[in-house]
Amino acid sequence: MTTAMSPANRQALLQALREDQDFREEARALLLGQELLNLPKQVAALNERLDEFIAAQKAANAEQREFNAAQREFNRVVESRLSNLENQVGGLTERVDGLTVQVGGLTTQMGNLTARVDDLTTQVSGLAEQVGGLTTQMGILTTRVDGLTNRVGELQGPALEFRVQNIIQSLIFRRLKFSHAQVIKSLSVPATQVFYDFLWDAVARDRITEEAIGQLLAADLLLRARLPDSTEQVHVAVEVSRTIADDDIVRARERADLLAAAAGTAGQAVVIGVIIPEPQRRLAERLGVAVFQEEPPAG
Repeated sequence: MTTAMSPANRQALLQALREDQDFREEARALLLGQELLNLPKQVAALNERLDEFIAAQKAANAEQREFNAAQREFNRVVESRLSNLENQVGGLTERVDGLTVQVGGLTTQMGNLTARVDDLTTQVSGLAEQVGGLTTQMGILTTRVDGLTNRVGELQGPALEFRVQNIIQSLIFRRLKFSHAQVIKSLSVPATQVFYDFLWDAVARDRITEEAIGQLLAADLLLRARLPDSTEQVHVAVEVSRTIADDDIVRARERADLLAAAAGTAGQAVVIGVIIPEPQRRLAERLGVAVFQEEPPAG
């Protein structure tokens, strides 16, 4: 049964609510409950995380645009340098052929015209000077070609990474027998909102730390697949480099473990490179990291 409040008590209650700050806060907490009181703080925290995600997405897009511009400039420079090199080699070949003809003619003259030995000796001396200059030019050209070769080698790393990401599902299936492989994150495909939500949910469940999110977003390739002859999932972290170093192997192992912890599945680390020295192969074997050796990108 509800007991009606008397007018005097009602006025006293209203006056206490207007004048007594502590009483008003206690009444507010009783009427609204703790969940509603905490709602503004939760909304503010959610907005802050949304702003951080938008900023991170913009930064990733900017880095992608910069890389694309650098790739186009690299292609232009390589084409220009190769064209110039072909022209120089062609001109040099013509000069060598011309000198060969001259040497042949001088040899014939020396055999047939004994009386002109002195004159021919002078001509041969001049020819020797020309050959010396040609040798110097060949040395300079060789140095320039070696420098261009080194630069092409340095820039093959990004090309290898983009080539690998296009065939990674096939590599995973052929080398590890993992089926149904799906790329979660790659160099050309930024992480999706679903992936961000997955990572933050793992943080909320204390499976990984917030710092681990940065590690995973920096990985070259992240995938999920199925173990051989099973429906059980496995998560894969891949690091790609032209020359595999210890850091590549350690990063792949750490990121595979973080991804597996976040998903609650098995984890597999993979490194892919063109040059894989024997010490790095032994380190990968100790850490349980799969090693894929690939041919260098053409061109």
